[in-house]
Amino acid sequence: MGRVRKAGSIAGFSYSDGLKNSGITWDAAQIDKWITNPRAVVPDTRMSFMGLPNAKDRIDVVAYLKTVTSAPQ
Repeated sequence: MGRVRKAGSIAGFSYSDGLKNSGITWDAAQIDKWITNPRAVVPDTRMSFMGLPNAKDRIDVVAYLKTVTSAPQ
């Protein structure tokens, strides 16, 4: 992915403490794990998304994200 950043790091958004303190750096592999089952990655996340169990769906999401992100300047 073009842009890689630490989870819970954008100012002004109310992240759960679990996500802010997770130490996660978003890259394609970590996003795949996250969208498979967010609560398996960060058990105390406030996110209500249940996950995408289908691998093809996750591949499509990550591919899309690659098209809408860019490397930090």
